[in-house]
Amino acid sequence: MERRRNRPVKYDRELVGKTITAMQRVEEIRQSRQGRHWEGRMRKAAKVQLKNDKKQLEQEIHLVKAPHVKEAERKKVRQVVEEVEAEEMSE
Repeated sequence: MERRRNRPVKYDRELVGKTITAMQRVEEIRQSRQGRHWEGRMRKAAKVQLKNDKKQLEQEIHLVKAPHVKEAERKKVRQVVEEVEAEEMSE
């Protein structure tokens, strides 16, 4: 059996250039993929945050509304909120 020697590998300029280009491309792909995943997570988080905000508003509405506000005005506010929600859903 022959002994393996630690001989220096010959330098191939073309191979090194292709390797560096490939490494840069891999990094670009990784960054774009990371960005897409982050945006997806943020979209879901925004929906959850909106749901939690609505729930908190319903529970603590007495802090926002004055007790002397009439029911007709409350209905108007609900309609406006529903219209805004409908616009958000269409986006």
